[in-house]
Amino acid sequence: MEEYVGTKFKTIFLQREIPVIDNSNKIISIAKRLSKYFPNNAGNISIRTKQGFIITATGSDLTNLKADDLVEVTNVNIKHKEIVVNGTKEPSSESFLHNAVYQARPEINAIIHGHGTIKGNIPTTRHFQPYGSIELMKEVLNILENNNIIIIKDHGFLSLGKTIEDATPDF
Repeated sequence: MEEYVGTKFKTIFLQREIPVIDNSNKIISIAKRLSKYFPNNAGNISIRTKQGFIITATGSDLTNLKADDLVEVTNVNIKHKEIVVNGTKEPSSESFLHNAVYQARPEINAIIHGHGTIKGNIPTTRHFQPYGSIELMKEVLNILENNNIIIIKDHGFLSLGKTIEDATPDF
Protein backbone atom coordinates (compact mmCIF):
# COMPACT_ATOMS: atom_id res chain seq x y z
CA MET A 1 0.00 0.00 0.00
CA GLU A 2 1.24 3.44 -0.94
CA GLU A 3 2.32 5.77 1.88
CA TYR A 4 -0.03 8.69 2.43
CA VAL A 5 1.66 12.10 2.22
CA GLY A 6 -1.37 14.40 1.95
CA THR A 7 -3.51 15.82 -0.81
CA LYS A 8 -2.11 16.40 -4.28
CA PHE A 9 -4.09 19.56 -4.99
CA LYS A 10 -4.52 23.07 -3.64
CA THR A 11 -7.62 23.60 -1.49
CA ILE A 12 -9.34 26.97 -1.78
CA PHE A 13 -11.69 27.66 1.14
CA LEU A 14 -14.78 29.75 0.37
CA GLN A 15 -16.20 29.51 3.88
CA ARG A 16 -14.30 28.09 6.81
CA GLU A 17 -17.30 26.74 8.65
CA ILE A 18 -18.95 23.36 8.93
CA PRO A 19 -21.33 22.98 5.97
CA VAL A 20 -25.01 22.36 6.73
CA ILE A 21 -25.77 18.87 5.43
CA ASP A 22 -29.13 17.13 5.43
CA ASN A 23 -27.61 13.64 5.38
CA SER A 24 -24.65 14.19 7.72
CA ASN A 25 -25.97 11.71 10.30
CA LYS A 26 -26.33 9.04 7.59
CA ILE A 27 -22.78 9.60 6.38
CA ILE A 28 -21.41 9.46 9.94
CA SER A 29 -23.41 6.33 10.80
CA ILE A 30 -22.37 4.46 7.65
CA ALA A 31 -18.73 5.53 8.06
CA LYS A 32 -18.65 4.14 11.59
CA ARG A 33 -20.30 0.89 10.49
CA LEU A 34 -17.94 0.38 7.53
CA SER A 35 -14.72 1.44 9.28
CA LYS A 36 -14.22 -2.04 10.73
CA TYR A 37 -13.85 -3.38 7.18
CA PHE A 38 -11.29 -0.77 6.12
CA PRO A 39 -7.68 -1.31 7.24
CA ASN A 40 -6.47 1.68 9.26
CA ASN A 41 -9.85 3.40 8.70
CA ALA A 42 -8.66 4.20 5.17
CA GLY A 43 -11.49 5.29 2.91
CA ASN A 44 -13.85 8.11 2.05
CA ILE A 45 -17.53 8.71 1.49
CA SER A 46 -19.34 11.35 -0.55
CA ILE A 47 -22.87 12.39 -1.48
CA ARG A 48 -23.95 14.67 -4.30
CA THR A 49 -25.41 18.11 -3.46
CA LYS A 50 -26.90 20.88 -5.59
CA GLN A 51 -23.58 22.79 -5.39
CA GLY A 52 -21.26 19.78 -5.88
CA PHE A 53 -20.71 17.05 -3.29
CA ILE A 54 -20.01 16.50 0.39
CA ILE A 55 -16.96 14.32 1.08
CA THR A 56 -15.12 13.18 4.17
CA ALA A 57 -12.02 15.20 4.98
CA THR A 58 -8.56 13.91 4.16
CA GLY A 59 -7.20 11.67 6.88
CA SER A 60 -10.59 11.32 8.60
CA ASP A 61 -10.96 8.70 11.29
CA LEU A 62 -14.10 6.99 10.01
CA THR A 63 -14.73 5.30 13.36
CA ASN A 64 -14.98 8.69 15.09
CA LEU A 65 -16.28 10.80 12.20
CA LYS A 66 -17.90 14.12 13.21
CA ALA A 67 -19.74 16.89 11.36
CA ASP A 68 -16.54 18.97 11.06
CA ASP A 69 -14.96 16.06 9.11
CA LEU A 70 -17.38 16.71 6.23
CA VAL A 71 -16.39 19.13 3.47
CA GLU A 72 -18.50 20.49 0.60
CA VAL A 73 -16.65 20.53 -2.72
CA THR A 74 -18.18 23.21 -4.95
CA ASN A 75 -15.68 23.36 -7.82
CA VAL A 76 -12.91 21.15 -9.18
CA ASN A 77 -10.24 22.41 -11.57
CA ILE A 78 -8.16 19.45 -12.70
CA LYS A 79 -5.96 21.51 -15.02
CA HIS A 80 -4.79 23.75 -12.16
CA LYS A 81 -5.11 21.00 -9.50
CA GLU A 82 -7.40 23.14 -7.35
CA ILE A 83 -10.51 22.27 -5.36
CA VAL A 84 -12.88 24.90 -3.98
CA VAL A 85 -14.64 23.96 -0.73
CA ASN A 86 -16.81 24.98 2.16
CA GLY A 87 -15.63 23.48 5.43
CA THR A 88 -12.97 23.56 8.09
CA LYS A 89 -10.71 20.82 6.72
CA GLU A 90 -9.19 19.75 3.42
CA PRO A 91 -11.33 17.32 1.40
CA SER A 92 -10.36 13.71 0.77
CA SER A 93 -7.35 13.06 -1.44
CA GLU A 94 -9.73 11.22 -3.77
CA SER A 95 -11.87 14.30 -4.49
CA PHE A 96 -10.79 14.31 -8.17
CA LEU A 97 -11.98 10.71 -8.45
CA HIS A 98 -15.36 11.37 -6.80
CA ASN A 99 -15.91 14.44 -8.97
CA ALA A 100 -15.13 12.49 -12.17
CA VAL A 101 -17.55 9.71 -11.24
CA TYR A 102 -20.34 12.20 -10.51
CA GLN A 103 -19.73 13.83 -13.90
CA ALA A 104 -19.66 10.50 -15.74
CA ARG A 105 -22.69 9.05 -13.94
CA PRO A 106 -25.42 11.67 -13.35
CA GLU A 107 -27.73 9.07 -11.75
CA ILE A 108 -25.21 8.39 -8.96
CA ASN A 109 -25.68 10.38 -5.74
CA ALA A 110 -23.33 8.56 -3.34
CA ILE A 111 -19.86 7.02 -3.49
CA ILE A 112 -18.00 4.89 -0.97
CA HIS A 113 -14.30 4.24 -1.48
CA GLY A 114 -12.70 1.77 0.87
CA HIS A 115 -9.35 0.12 1.15
CA GLY A 116 -10.87 -3.15 2.28
CA THR A 117 -11.35 -6.29 0.22
CA ILE A 118 -14.48 -7.17 -1.71
CA LYS A 119 -14.74 -10.57 -3.34
CA GLY A 120 -16.60 -11.68 -6.40
CA ASN A 121 -16.55 -11.26 -10.14
CA ILE A 122 -16.07 -7.49 -10.04
CA PRO A 123 -14.46 -5.36 -12.77
CA THR A 124 -10.91 -4.36 -11.81
CA THR A 125 -8.71 -1.57 -13.11
CA ARG A 126 -5.75 -2.84 -15.13
CA HIS A 127 -2.91 -0.86 -13.59
CA PHE A 128 -1.94 0.43 -10.18
CA GLN A 129 -1.98 4.24 -10.01
CA PRO A 130 -1.01 6.50 -7.08
CA TYR A 131 -3.79 7.67 -4.75
CA GLY A 132 -5.32 11.08 -5.44
CA SER A 133 -3.83 11.24 -8.92
CA ILE A 134 -5.31 12.18 -12.27
CA GLU A 135 -3.98 8.83 -13.52
CA LEU A 136 -6.04 6.95 -10.91
CA MET A 137 -9.13 8.94 -11.88
CA LYS A 138 -8.60 8.06 -15.57
CA GLU A 139 -7.95 4.39 -14.77
CA VAL A 140 -11.29 4.17 -12.93
CA LEU A 141 -13.18 5.98 -15.69
CA ASN A 142 -11.77 3.49 -18.22
CA ILE A 143 -13.78 0.64 -16.65
CA LEU A 144 -16.60 2.47 -14.86
CA GLU A 145 -19.31 2.21 -17.54
CA ASN A 146 -22.55 1.20 -15.74
CA ASN A 147 -20.80 -0.76 -12.98
CA ASN A 148 -21.84 0.19 -9.47
CA ILE A 149 -18.88 -1.50 -7.84
CA ILE A 150 -15.31 -1.83 -9.08
CA ILE A 151 -11.99 -2.87 -7.65
CA ILE A 152 -9.10 -0.44 -7.96
CA LYS A 153 -5.95 -2.52 -8.45
CA ASP A 154 -3.81 -2.60 -5.30
CA HIS A 155 -5.87 0.22 -3.83
CA GLY A 156 -9.36 -0.91 -2.74
CA PHE A 157 -12.84 -0.56 -4.14
CA LEU A 158 -15.35 2.02 -5.30
CA SER A 159 -19.05 1.45 -4.66
CA LEU A 160 -21.77 3.70 -6.13
CA GLY A 161 -25.49 4.17 -5.64
CA LYS A 162 -28.47 6.44 -6.07
CA THR A 163 -28.52 6.76 -2.27
CA ILE A 164 -25.84 6.27 0.36
CA GLU A 165 -27.62 3.09 1.42
CA ASP A 166 -27.47 1.77 -2.17
CA ALA A 167 -23.75 2.55 -2.31
CA THR A 168 -22.99 0.64 0.90
CA PRO A 169 -21.44 -2.70 -0.06
CA ASP A 170 -22.29 -6.00 1.61
CA PHE A 171 -19.29 -7.55 3.31
